[in-house]
Amino acid sequence: MSRTWHPPACTPVTLLFVYGTLRGQIRRFLPATLHHAVHLLGPARYRGRLYDLGAYPGAVPDPDHFVHGELYALRCDDAPRIFTYLDAYEDCDPQRPEAGEYRRVQDTVLLPDGRAFSAWIYLYNGALSQARPIPSGDWLRHRGQPR
Repeated sequence: MSRTWHPPACTPVTLLFVYGTLRGQIRRFLPATLHHAVHLLGPARYRGRLYDLGAYPGAVPDPDHFVHGELYALRCDDAPRIFTYLDAYEDCDPQRPEAGEYRRVQDTVLLPDGRAFSAWIYLYNGALSQARPIPSGDWLRHRGQPR
């Protein structure tokens, strides 16, 4: 009797890269009913430049610099509800991306071993004339917080 091997069932995920106030705190901004749907995968980085906006940072694309943060897996079934909360927190309107303080886009993020993945990221949408660049690209390090 021959058996056919089938791969185990996998739960589809959506990836999210965070680099500022959501680092290590993402569940704090979500209702408890969604905590099961958010899983930290580990550190990652994004080709961009990070700016100090006061109480929080903003990232913009820049091929010559890196923004350091965390990569999360979101259960696809729950991702729309998760993004409803995070979009409100980030002042992001997906229907009018130019109108909010941030816009949510998909872009490439890199794991420490160099593997690249497409993930959602909130990029700063405002003027940077009063913002200070963060040379390390790491918000927690810049704020003197443990990583």
